[in-house]
Amino acid sequence: RSDLQIGSREAILEKMTPEYHKKIVLNSDIWFEGKEGREFHDGKGCAVFYPDSPGRVSWDAFGMLMILYQSILVPYRLCFEVTTEGPWAVIEIIIDVCFMVDILVNFNTAYYSQGKLVTSR
Repeated sequence: RSDLQIGSREAILEKMTPEYHKKIVLNSDIWFEGKEGREFHDGKGCAVFYPDSPGRVSWDAFGMLMILYQSILVPYRLCFEVTTEGPWAVIEIIIDVCFMVDILVNFNTAYYSQGKLVTSR
């Protein structure tokens, strides 16, 4: 997000805008709850995504659509020896790139372990 600058915890707190209506502090980690949901930022690097945020849930739903598309068309193309051409080839490349981005998103998503949210990398 462009409005959250990477820096020290104090710098992050100074740059808070009214859109962040709630600040949550968990184990000295800072969570900001804004319009798009919760986002963790420790001031050391990229944000860690909250697993139940609307953006993360939407990304997972989009991923399921891509998996459904691939699960139908890949066997079809293999069985009937159909090649992918034109705009469909571009769509296939975009889906492949999205799967690669999904790996990075999963590496930067917090997770629950024994009922507790784990935010460390």
